[in-house]
Amino acid sequence: FIPDHFTITLPSLTAACSTGAFTYFGQDGFTTVFTITAQNAGNNTTAHYDTKTVDAGNNSYAKLGLTTWGAAPASSSSPGFGFAASSWQPSQPTGATLAASATTPTATNGNTWSAGTTTVTAKHWITRPNSLASDTTLNVTALPVDSDGVTMSSAATVGSSALQRYGRLRLFNAYGSELLPMNVPVRAEYYNGSSWQVNASDGCTSFSSGSVALSSSITSVSPFVPTITFANGLGTIPLIKPTGAGSVDLAINLGIGSGTSDSSCNTSHPATNGAGATWLQYTWCTNKTDPNARATFGTPKSRYIYLRERY
Repeated sequence: FIPDHFTITLPSLTAACSTGAFTYFGQDGFTTVFTITAQNAGNNTTAHYDTKTVDAGNNSYAKLGLTTWGAAPASSSSPGFGFAASSWQPSQPTGATLAASATTPTATNGNTWSAGTTTVTAKHWITRPNSLASDTTLNVTALPVDSDGVTMSSAATVGSSALQRYGRLRLFNAYGSELLPMNVPVRAEYYNGSSWQVNASDGCTSFSSGSVALSSSITSVSPFVPTITFANGLGTIPLIKPTGAGSVDLAINLGIGSGTSDSSCNTSHPATNGAGATWLQYTWCTNKTDPNARATFGTPKSRYIYLRERY
């Protein structure tokens, strides 16, 4: 009933933004799926390695739990999947490490071993680097060890070439008539190694209008859609028309819960509800890490009152 070793087969990886095949640094989380099998020395399945209860103490022959993430190195005294990151390209950014998702791993058959095998789904994330980083890929490996010390001769790759991007969310100033609604542009960007550019692969980011903070000299201004979504890295925050001319300062609270105010930025009124997307924060001014902008109602479409060309 004690196998000689484990084997891992059929690995696959799904990015947090599956349509764009990327995950932001700090974003929870990209997913690996793999089948793990207990085998004897002849590489045949140890069918009795099963989660079925075998005695009154509710013990089972399977000694590797399936719902604990488990970083490498695992051991018989600290059994687990032994997840680790390897093959960083172009290199591992300082401060970027593999970490467990807030979502615990799951397995088939109700999180149990069945006749010596099961298929595991585990989520992960890479902590945000200490400084800007260009696109980085990595492999996720597993070297499981159960409480009897059963393991593998070497780690197996369960997720290949996981693309990570250093991202931020950016708001832009807007202006127009006080007689009409206004769209405030917002876009998802990533750092390409030398500059910021639109993340055209991002069609996954979204946030509730309740996470938009408003500080206004005019009344009756608020977003008129419940959710702001992105396509090709671009989105808009639509504001209803005001009761008169004036301006409104906006910020998106990307944290969790109440936001924080910073007088060095436009917005000093935090949003009540956080979007929970801290991986898109950026130091815009002093200590303010949430994107901010100003919408001005009652100005002409052009930025210029008078324009003259000289030849």
